[in-house]
Amino acid sequence: MTLKKNKLFTMEKKLVVLFLMISLVAMNLISASQVPNQKQCDQKLLIRMKTDCLPCSLNLETQCPAGYTKTTNGTGIPDCRYYLEIKTHTLSFPGCRHLCTKEFEQPECCQGHWGPDCMVQNCTNTLREVLQKHLNLIFNIFVLANNLIN
Repeated sequence: MTLKKNKLFTMEKKLVVLFLMISLVAMNLISASQVPNQKQCDQKLLIRMKTDCLPCSLNLETQCPAGYTKTTNGTGIPDCRYYLEIKTHTLSFPGCRHLCTKEFEQPECCQGHWGPDCMVQNCTNTLREVLQKHLNLIFNIFVLANNLIN
């Protein structure tokens, strides 16, 4: 009877060891799959534009187009010329204009991903190596467990 109990106790130990090994592998695989794998790497672009050239005295109230932010103050920058047509002549005068900016996000996939939603992933050598290591680990655990049970 004692021999039977010892065999049963030894078998229970082996099953506990097997269970712990499988649990460790499962946790390892789960943690590896939960590494943040960013698919979308949108690029932020800053779009700059200048308003039309106007007489500096009239340029105080000039607004940027919708969605743009005015980055200059007062009458703006006196770096342009505006033209005034009088009958057959065109006169040129120094004027002012404002700088406007708009932040734009250009959708782009991260390296190794592609497609409309960046969901398609290229299988890189690193990914293959990780998968191969996991498969080898699982195989070795099953071989070890089989040896423990038999």
